[in-house]
Amino acid sequence: IFPNPVNAGQSVYFNTVVSGTVIDLTGRLIVKFENVQELPTAEIEAGTYIVTTFKSGTRRIIILP
Repeated sequence: IFPNPVNAGQSVYFNTVVSGTVIDLTGRLIVKFENVQELPTAEIEAGTYIVTTFKSGTRRIIILP
């Protein structure tokens, strides 16, 4: 997952096509995505999130304001 941290409104990229979820630190589902290599952050508020993909496991990402 790169870049990390990412500026709000920019996209996060994966090395391969993945499916998974983005959840906040309280466990609330923010985004579910399927078969993507790019994840736009324009609709996600600044903060720290957990990205879980079915291929790569779990990673923390930070979206800057």
